[in-house]
Amino acid sequence: MTFSHHHAHAPARRDVDMTQGSITRHLIQFALPLLAGNVFQQLYNMVDTWVVGNFVSNEAFSAVGTVGPIINMLIGFFMGLSSGAGVVISQYYGAHRPEKVQDTVHTAMVLTLVLCAAFTALGLALIPAMLDLMNTPAEVLPESTAYLSIYFSGITGLLIYNMGSGILRAVGDSRRPFYFLVVSAVLNTGLDLLFVIRFHMGVAGVAWATIIAQAVSAVLVLAVLMRTDSCVRVELRRLRVHWDMLKKIVRVGIPAALQMAVTAFSNVFVQSYINHFGADCMSGWTAYTSSRLTVVPPPRLLTSSGMMALTAPTRSMTSAWTDPAALQARPVEPVPNSTESRWLSGIFAEFSWAMATLFSMNWARGSAVPARFRISPSIR
Repeated sequence: MTFSHHHAHAPARRDVDMTQGSITRHLIQFALPLLAGNVFQQLYNMVDTWVVGNFVSNEAFSAVGTVGPIINMLIGFFMGLSSGAGVVISQYYGAHRPEKVQDTVHTAMVLTLVLCAAFTALGLALIPAMLDLMNTPAEVLPESTAYLSIYFSGITGLLIYNMGSGILRAVGDSRRPFYFLVVSAVLNTGLDLLFVIRFHMGVAGVAWATIIAQAVSAVLVLAVLMRTDSCVRVELRRLRVHWDMLKKIVRVGIPAALQMAVTAFSNVFVQSYINHFGADCMSGWTAYTSSRLTVVPPPRLLTSSGMMALTAPTRSMTSAWTDPAALQARPVEPVPNSTESRWLSGIFAEFSWAMATLFSMNWARGSAVPARFRISPSIR
C-alpha cells in the first residue's frame, strides 16, 4: 500500500499532513472546530437537565443533574485510553507509515468494541453501589436508577464516536467530528422535547434521546472511516488486535485514563455531601453546575481536549524531519500536565491538542531526544 496525501481522481481528502505547510495555519484550522465543539458539548450536557427541570419534576431534575460523576468515571477512563490510540496514529501518520496506521486503527476499533461490552456490564452492575455511595435520597433514587440504566445500556454509541473522532483528529481532521457533534446535539435537543413533552416519558425519555443521538454520531463517524480513501480506513475483514500496537496504545493511554477516572471518582464524594441535604439542595446544585458550564467547562472536557497535549510526543521543529536516517529512532518527549478548568485554559487546551497532533506527526520524522525525556520505546 502506498502512502499519498493527494489522489487525482479520489474524493476530497480531509486528513492533513501537518509536516507540510504553515504551522500557524494548521494550528488555527485544527483548533477552531474543537473550540466550537466545546460549545455544543455544553449544550448537549445542559439540555437534559433543562428539559426535565421545566417539564418533569424536581426529583427528575435532581436525578439527571447529579449522576454525572458516575458516568464520567467510566467515560473518562475510556477517553484517556483512546488518547493513546490517537497519539500512536499521529506518530505513524507523520512518519508516512500507512501500514502501521492501519494496524493501530483496527486494533483501536477492536479495543473499543471489547470495552463497549465491558463498560455496559460494569456500568449497569455499579449503579446500585454508586448511588448508595453518593447518599442518593430515596425520592430521587428511582429516577437516577432509570436514567443510568438506560444510559449505560446504550453507551456503545458514545464510545464508538469518541474513538472514531479521535482517529480522525489524529490525522488532522477536526472538522467532521465537530459536524457530527452538532448533528448529535441538535438531534438530542429535539428528541428530548419530543419524548418528554409529547410522549410524557420523563427521565426515561431524556435518557433514550441521549443514547439515540449518540448512536447517530457513532454511525456517522463509522461511515466516514469505512468510506474514506485515507490510511485510517476501517475494513471489517481487517479487524483484529495487533499486540504490539495495543501495547503502545495502553502504555500511553493508561496514565491518562487513570487520571480522568480518579478525578471523576473524587467528585462522587463531593456529590455525596450535596445529596445528604436532600432533593431540594440537589436541585440547587444541579442548577448551579448547569449555569456554571456556560462559562467554565468541566475538567473532563478540558482533559479530553488537551489529552494529546498531555501525552503526545513533541520535537523541536528542525530540518531533521526530512532526514530519512532520523526515522530509525523515535523516542517520546512528554508535555507537562498543567490544564485548568477555565475557558482560557480550555482555549489553550484546544491549541495544545492541535500542536500535539502536529508535533506527533513531525516527531516520528525527527532525531533522538535526551534519554531522560523518553517514556516509551521507539516506533519501528
